[in-house]
Amino acid sequence: MSTCIEILDYEQTENIISPLVFDFDQIVYLYDEHHDYQNKRTTLKELLNKKGITNIEFIEVNGHNDAVFEDLSRRYPDAMFNLSNGSRTLLVQMARFCERTKQKCYTLNFQRKSFHDIYGCDVLKTKFKVPHLKIEDVICLSAGEILKTSHALPELNDEMKQDMDLIIQLMNRDSSSWTRLLSSFAKAIRENEDDDCSIWLDEPQDKGQKKLLEGLQKMNVIQVFEHGNRLHLVFKNRTLMNMLKDSGAWLEYQSYLECLNSGLFDDVRISTVVDWNKQSKNHNDPTCEIDLIVIKNCIPVFVSCKMNKCTALDLYEIKLLAQKLGGTLGKAAVISKAPSLKDNEPLYLKAKELGILLIREEEIESGLIASSLLELI
Repeated sequence: MSTCIEILDYEQTENIISPLVFDFDQIVYLYDEHHDYQNKRTTLKELLNKKGITNIEFIEVNGHNDAVFEDLSRRYPDAMFNLSNGSRTLLVQMARFCERTKQKCYTLNFQRKSFHDIYGCDVLKTKFKVPHLKIEDVICLSAGEILKTSHALPELNDEMKQDMDLIIQLMNRDSSSWTRLLSSFAKAIRENEDDDCSIWLDEPQDKGQKKLLEGLQKMNVIQVFEHGNRLHLVFKNRTLMNMLKDSGAWLEYQSYLECLNSGLFDDVRISTVVDWNKQSKNHNDPTCEIDLIVIKNCIPVFVSCKMNKCTALDLYEIKLLAQKLGGTLGKAAVISKAPSLKDNEPLYLKAKELGILLIREEEIESGLIASSLLELI
């Protein structure tokens, strides 16, 4: 039976890499008595059990660490010590023990695809496999919980896909006018009767909005009837009418559909509301909404979609969420046409400084959202 011995790391994602990458029969985690890892141990064990790894042991160390290492080496003569992560003090002690007693040991940096056989672990190179996780798994590892999807998509039959594709093309022609037009849609729809599929608008004076209305009419998404300087708009159906009251949601729709249809990712989620602490019953627990999440080979990317405006606060927020919910593997990206993200603008430089991928107008309009996100992974 092959056994992996490693130190329970503060970053939960670090604790799953070796068990998922290599075919160990048993995993033994060591943890410091001065830290409460109960929730961490529970969520970690649940995920590994889902992946078919059931022989898991957690051992508390109390200062007599060499005695613990020696006991483990006797109990598991086939053991390999993972020196990749964990408390620095404990990690140094374990590394010295391995060096002194010639124990099998190795390091692994999954993001850099770097494996180093320090002593006697060359066989692991033949057992290496790429791990896959669902987005829900990553959120659970962070002790969070997915609550709901805010912008849930309708049933994507062929007709709906065609309508949405045409609307997205129209949106990308003039995003500023698009935002203004759908703001007027939203106001009128809120004042509408529940069973009515039409609205009244003042005829827009803006040429961009007029062209968008003409485009929607040519696509048969709406019918437009003129009554003096007022327009009576009849929507194709209530589903599209409700979808057309939020301009920003359409950038999310485009990004989600491109990533989903690309087949490049293991999992894709749109507009995901997350509770930061599923263990707590406090109704005031912080929650957050992430516009788009994609994951490939257990590396998640947390994405913020901003149509015309993006601020430094938006950058800090998505970076924080990537670190909080994705741990050391989490990546952050912003998809936006905002002028503030043009080359050499202060916000552009701030995003680069924070290591945030920017997907801007040219990539959005060229259908390169999915491939750009994949490059980040």
